[in-house]
Amino acid sequence: MALIILLAACLSVATAQQQCDTVSAWQSLRGPGTGGYYLFKTTEGGKTDCTYVKGSNFNDAAQTATYTYGNLGSGNQLTQQTASASISGNAIVVGTDHSEVLYSDGSTCDVVRLNGQIELWIHSSATSNTGNLNSCCTDKFNQEKGSRPEHVVYRSTCPNLPQ
Repeated sequence: MALIILLAACLSVATAQQQCDTVSAWQSLRGPGTGGYYLFKTTEGGKTDCTYVKGSNFNDAAQTATYTYGNLGSGNQLTQQTASASISGNAIVVGTDHSEVLYSDGSTCDVVRLNGQIELWIHSSATSNTGNLNSCCTDKFNQEKGSRPEHVVYRSTCPNLPQ
């Protein structure tokens, strides 16, 4: 009986691990189809509050999109820059930046590696419940950051994303 319980526990852990290994850069870029993502936490210090990205003009065949991105500027307004985004393997490529997608649930959160730093992004629809994020996202972020300090970039006072 103890062997059966042990096997069941091992299978549960393996299944949970498998469910938390979702990696799709295109799924991450598209998100749930509306809204965008705020940078919630990062291992990189000095990031500006309310850093965000928002995709549009998605081309499924070419796996490209238009990326609007920015952060909190003067007068509590979000800055806006636009660039083309594409997919290369497990990475979202914007200009010379290659953000390697480590995990994406496709709707509420993504964990990426950019220039050796680990970032946890949350979808704009999930900002009212940051204390209850998908456990795969928080677990993957904590696993990848290791002992490095984390810096919270998202604030509840961040303005809404540009339309």
